[in-house]
Amino acid sequence: MVANGLVILLLLVFIGIWARRAKGYGAFSAFLAMICVIAAGGIAFALWEPIAYAFLLKPGTEDFAWTLALILPFIVSLVILRLIVDSIVKSNVQLDDVTSFALAGVCAIVSGVVTTGMIVISVGFLRFPGEMLMWQPVESWRDGNLVYSKPLWVPVDKITAKLYEHLSFGSFDIGTPLATYQPDVHVQSGMVRMTFDGVCRNGIQPEDFEVKGHYVLAPGAGATSILSDSNIPKRQTVVYFDGSEVVNGSTLHGYLMQFNSTAREKGGSIILTPAQLRLICEREDGTAIGVHPCAVVATPSGVSNAIKRFRFDFQNSVISSVGGGQTAEFAFEFIVPPGLTPLHLLVKNVRVDVVELAQQWAGDVQNPDGLQRDRSFATVEDRDAAIADRSLFTDAGLGTGSNIEYDNSEAETVSTNREGAEGLVVSAQFPRGYIINRSEKGGLTVVDNKIVDGRVSLTTEQVSGRPDRALQVRAFDPPSGTGIVQVEIFDSGRKSIYGRAVDRAQKVTEQPLLVDSNGNTYPAIGYIHDDGSTVEFRLTPQDLIRNLDSLPPISQSATGDIAQWLIFAPTRGVYITKFVLGNRVVAEFAGDGILVK
Repeated sequence: MVANGLVILLLLVFIGIWARRAKGYGAFSAFLAMICVIAAGGIAFALWEPIAYAFLLKPGTEDFAWTLALILPFIVSLVILRLIVDSIVKSNVQLDDVTSFALAGVCAIVSGVVTTGMIVISVGFLRFPGEMLMWQPVESWRDGNLVYSKPLWVPVDKITAKLYEHLSFGSFDIGTPLATYQPDVHVQSGMVRMTFDGVCRNGIQPEDFEVKGHYVLAPGAGATSILSDSNIPKRQTVVYFDGSEVVNGSTLHGYLMQFNSTAREKGGSIILTPAQLRLICEREDGTAIGVHPCAVVATPSGVSNAIKRFRFDFQNSVISSVGGGQTAEFAFEFIVPPGLTPLHLLVKNVRVDVVELAQQWAGDVQNPDGLQRDRSFATVEDRDAAIADRSLFTDAGLGTGSNIEYDNSEAETVSTNREGAEGLVVSAQFPRGYIINRSEKGGLTVVDNKIVDGRVSLTTEQVSGRPDRALQVRAFDPPSGTGIVQVEIFDSGRKSIYGRAVDRAQKVTEQPLLVDSNGNTYPAIGYIHDDGSTVEFRLTPQDLIRNLDSLPPISQSATGDIAQWLIFAPTRGVYITKFVLGNRVVAEFAGDGILVK
């Protein structure tokens, strides 16, 4: 209701602005203004992705990059075009009052609709909840399908999108038509902000993920439907965003993806909804549609490497990474109508050319012992068998743990104990009895008197006090499904085995990692550093410790007042077997390793 009223108000305001501009000038001036507005919109869409990728998709700006990349070129080009036209066209065309008023009114309406539509589409890409100002254009039905069912009362966004889709095949054609590369952009702007509980990230950087493989499932006549599983015979109901249903002859396309730690939420997990992935499929006439995933293959447990298929068949479906691994791997499945060809995969609006990837992977068939990143399955049973034995992932190089070749030449065997090992403890409690007064938490996010995220520097006096129990912060709160492991680097005038390894490190670019028995690696998510006068606490699951240079330095002449610990969050239930720097093993833990509780 609020959004509809605001859009109508904006539309009337812009119509009034353009009509007022025409008053005293005539229909010709209103026509020129309309041409400038339409041209500015075309320029904005043409520059949208280049500007986003080149300038705006930076760490911390992903959630508003797509909005600014579209609206700023529109405003700037409109101002420039108006200045150019006003400086060139000095005279007016004289028409009778009735004709002038009528034509000026029509031109003002077109200008107002396009201007308002560009604003609505742009704002839709901001990090807002799916329901914005009591308006949510895309609904998640009970069966999990995403349907564009509630357009605006005056659908300025849809009119604007369709106008430029039409022009992209005509006078505004630059080789990458909007109708092919970003069809129904007004729907996309409503989809991408449909995040988990409306609070997660709706933006991502191109470096945050990689498409690692693809498979196709196109059963022959009489075979099990692609909407069924071997163990779940009931057909899944799949509906496209416009309400149309899957028809016979459709094909299932699966895309294997690996997300890096930089794609994490502040809580430490990588969270995606089916609304945030879109497979652009081209028709023979060059137009296209966007298809959203109906299922995902993922690891249900951070302790086991087994994978399982999950349908997006419930309202507000969501998929999250499990545990604290450095990467997360998924295979998203899309049902593509017959006669359409997948062109691009959009992940939180970041584009991947799947045709180009298929060309890169074409040579895999010539090396049957190597990676097979583009596969075909003749039956649902074949696909499900590949899930059961994990070959769906492993054939494409996923799900195999770290591919690091470790150097064990300087590794030391470290005995374990109930709490961990020498210099390593499995505990979320702060060392040395530090206590933070919640009223002095600074940049920390504290929930239930535990640190969830952030960093702060406090004096030693501040962390040595004893505030009221209700204000005492004594521990970290690990990301979901993980436990906290603290690795001592320096304490009480003594460097641990890990601290001595840091001193011997050849490169500050080496990354400290814990390795579990499955080969999964866990980077540090924070540290505690005490320089004798101030104590710095850092816990940033979304911003990992990527190299030794990220740590506060410790002087060779450091005294017993200096202390430093690295904070890790491995998956709960795994056994930690190694501490490494880059590819160099520093410590191997005796027996089965250290259980993360």
